[in-house]
Amino acid sequence: GLGDWKAPADWTANAQKLMREWDKLLDDYQKPTNAPVPTYAQVIARVHAGAKPTDPIITAAGGLPGELVKGWRVKAPNTFDCEFGYSCMGYEIAAGWGYAMARPGTTPIVMIGDGTYLMMNSDVYSSVLSGHKFILIVCDNGGFGVINRLQNAKGTPGFNNLIRDCKVVKPFPVDFVKHAESMGAVARRCESLADLEEAMKWAQETDRTTVITIETDAFAWVPGDADWDVGVPEVSERESVREAHAKQIEIRAKQRVGV
Repeated sequence: GLGDWKAPADWTANAQKLMREWDKLLDDYQKPTNAPVPTYAQVIARVHAGAKPTDPIITAAGGLPGELVKGWRVKAPNTFDCEFGYSCMGYEIAAGWGYAMARPGTTPIVMIGDGTYLMMNSDVYSSVLSGHKFILIVCDNGGFGVINRLQNAKGTPGFNNLIRDCKVVKPFPVDFVKHAESMGAVARRCESLADLEEAMKWAQETDRTTVITIETDAFAWVPGDADWDVGVPEVSERESVREAHAKQIEIRAKQRVGV
């Protein structure tokens, strides 16, 4: 075993220094601004403020795994579940129901995007039917925001990821409140961060699965990510795609094999 081993003092001191710097950066990104639409970071901070130490936080797909890994300050051991390996869209709501069954006395909090919600939401009904409550936060960024981000980063303008970029007659938003209510949940749409703070207090007191939806900025992210090693066409009529391909080759040369 490890016995009495511990990391060298200078390593620990450097880790503590970097953590203080990260906390300061996170504070800056999570504080409210006058922007008309809040960011993921700002939404996460308000959900965090309304969470009890025993409440598990659950996420899996889209932009929220990265944002929560960077921005959720864990309050107690074994309360953070991020299914990151496969970005499994649909895990979250079922997991919230499962946590409610497996950990009575806690209120699981699930955070997902609107795209993930639309792909698999039926266990909202299952949780109400079986009497296992959880809180579901839907960050509505108007489509599949993180894939739009990837698409843009690889040299392609927005196409078929955000609803506004789709070839449709007339885009329209989904009424997530009415949809959740049709499955027996109670639901509320928030118009501001202050509204979200109040909604979290309300959600802790409801008697069944509770859905809170809030519009969230599809283009504002907390820094600190790595490159996304996704294939980029070598041949393209778009200069931006050719530039992205060249950058990808450059980045791959810096990768450490097996890490």
